[in-house]
Amino acid sequence: MDEVQVSGDGLKLTLCVGDYERAATGEVWDDNWLRGSVEVQIEQPPTARFRAKCDVAWQTTELHAFHESLRTLLQDLTGTAKLTTIEDQVELTIQLENGRERSWGGLRCTPSRRWSSRARPIRRSWRRRSPG
Repeated sequence: MDEVQVSGDGLKLTLCVGDYERAATGEVWDDNWLRGSVEVQIEQPPTARFRAKCDVAWQTTELHAFHESLRTLLQDLTGTAKLTTIEDQVELTIQLENGRERSWGGLRCTPSRRWSSRARPIRRSWRRRSPG
């Protein structure tokens, strides 16, 4: 499973991507779903510690758009990178201003999913499958 981690100020977010949900059938939307998970850790010593993980379904187009916006953000060191999912499972916004973290947050995981108790590059490129 490939992962990307975003962290700062005692917060760590890990986005994991597994494999395609099913074998390719030629249906462009169905063929582009990936299995994955989101994990968030919050540590504010000495008292606060929280960790949660939920399974999600990603579309290759969502991860590609987030990857491109992160690439631009890291090149320019000013701007916004945003990850949103079709099913509103996950939403994340990262903002930089002149190379400094301005904000990051907006993490949301839908409660209908099962929970259990510095940016790294993606090792594998998830390409959109084309029909046929």
